[in-house]
Amino acid sequence: MKQRKFESPLSVYFIWHPADRAFVGSLVDYCTNRFQRSLESPFSRTMDIPIFYSTSTTNNPPREVAPLSQHNIAFCFMSANIMADKLWVKYLEKLMSSRLHIVPVALNEKVLTSANPLEKINHIRLYEYETKIKYCRFMITVAHELYRFALNSHGRLCSPAKRYSVELFISHSKNDKWVLNLARKIKQVVDNSNMNNFFDATDIAPAFSFGKELESHLLNSTLISIQSDTYSSRYWCQKEILFAKQNKRPILCVNHLDNCEDRLFPYSANVPSVHLTPQKIIIKNDIYRILEATIIETVRFHYHTRILNNYKKSNWFDKKAYIMSRPPELADLPKLISEKKGKIRIEHNLIIYPEPPVYDQEHDFLNKLNIKADTPLSADHIDLSGKKIGLSISDISFEESMKIGLPENTLELFSRSIARHCLSRNAIIVYGGDLRPNGFTEFIFTEAIILNDRQGKKAKRIRNFIAWPIFNSNTQEMKEWTMKYAGIAEMIDVQPPKSINKYIASHDQYLTPTNPENCFVWSKCLTYMREKMISKCDFRICIGGKICGFKGKYPGLYEESIIAIQKNK
Repeated sequence: MKQRKFESPLSVYFIWHPADRAFVGSLVDYCTNRFQRSLESPFSRTMDIPIFYSTSTTNNPPREVAPLSQHNIAFCFMSANIMADKLWVKYLEKLMSSRLHIVPVALNEKVLTSANPLEKINHIRLYEYETKIKYCRFMITVAHELYRFALNSHGRLCSPAKRYSVELFISHSKNDKWVLNLARKIKQVVDNSNMNNFFDATDIAPAFSFGKELESHLLNSTLISIQSDTYSSRYWCQKEILFAKQNKRPILCVNHLDNCEDRLFPYSANVPSVHLTPQKIIIKNDIYRILEATIIETVRFHYHTRILNNYKKSNWFDKKAYIMSRPPELADLPKLISEKKGKIRIEHNLIIYPEPPVYDQEHDFLNKLNIKADTPLSADHIDLSGKKIGLSISDISFEESMKIGLPENTLELFSRSIARHCLSRNAIIVYGGDLRPNGFTEFIFTEAIILNDRQGKKAKRIRNFIAWPIFNSNTQEMKEWTMKYAGIAEMIDVQPPKSINKYIASHDQYLTPTNPENCFVWSKCLTYMREKMISKCDFRICIGGKICGFKGKYPGLYEESIIAIQKNK
């Protein structure tokens, strides 16, 4: 097997004093939820940028930040709580000498004094942001800093502060006066920021070619396509979208259909879209909502270009693979094939694009040309067929997650990623999970169904062990689960060990763990189920772990680890 050395292109750190959590915590979570995959939409197209929280549940500073990626950027929330604490001041002074790129965030005007250890660095002035758009505007600022610091490699030569700023190209139909006004409002907001923009003919100098200037600006821009009723019928609007697609530029569509259009321009698809409800007044919230979606797509687009190229360098897949930041489409064909003397030549046999994979039917046009399209998940051909991999997953407390510097949902996101990779390599997942709606068990069942459909197989990819008396808790629900997932999962009800028969009246009853005797029975049954389950595994992956509130004799993950070691797994 080829040796793999992989380094993430970017890591993001949020640093704040625990006394500021009431305000900062929700602001940071807002950003994190947009940079990482959503638990509610697990198959969404997103970034999964590594995010770290540097704070604590006591007033003491957290452990020192260890830069882990090619680019490491830290947003430090400056407040009186930090500046009045000598230990926190020393902590920040150490950070200044590290490999971190630090961006200070002023929570109020009072922190902009000589007592501030970061006084020489310009601060994001959060206190100046309007309350109604504070979260959205802060997200735009954070994402733009990520782009400038880590993702833009060809900024235009203008003033030093704007050299690496994102450029926005506002594409719109001038026949619609409301849309023209919206485009101007967006331009005004951008002009008052540290971003750049290209608006229309007014940004082209006299005597320069209109078409060439448009293309020149598009080559470095993110395209905002404001799609009104007349948009798709305009020649220059179509040309702008097609040129952006052919030159691998990020695109956001703003859907503002007032009535209808007779034909949607086909190359307007395969990109994120924001809906804007037709109304007389242009609301500031809508402008910032458009800009937030635009800068997020810009970061996503360039981040995936970097991370896929890093995978390529680390031998994750064929170095001849062609990298794309969105799923391939017909507009990409000129990059993939060439024609010489009437014969078609395939320039690239393998395309790699970001997770998640699209349905195979969408790639029929590539299959007919013998061009394969994969994501990193399906491009790695390590086959684990027949290998039974057990997953031991348990939540950790908020205090523990803050101690190690991770957002609260990191454990579940990581667990889902592990399961997805095991399933895609044809492993059998052995799991002892309950059947809560929208939980981890339902996620891996859904993932297995999608994988069966994608591969055209009817394979039972999951063995789900359920301890007594849990499987008696809701018989009808259990039956429905068993029926719904019969094609991909084998449900294994583990009866209680004989040693506890004297404590129970019937195997058909359900005991609630609310008294010492019932807790003892639960403990025995959970241990017995874990022994049965682990004996059926080839390997065991253990993630997380409670240290209190468990129902067995030990924390579940700890006990499963011990049993796995005892069984030489």
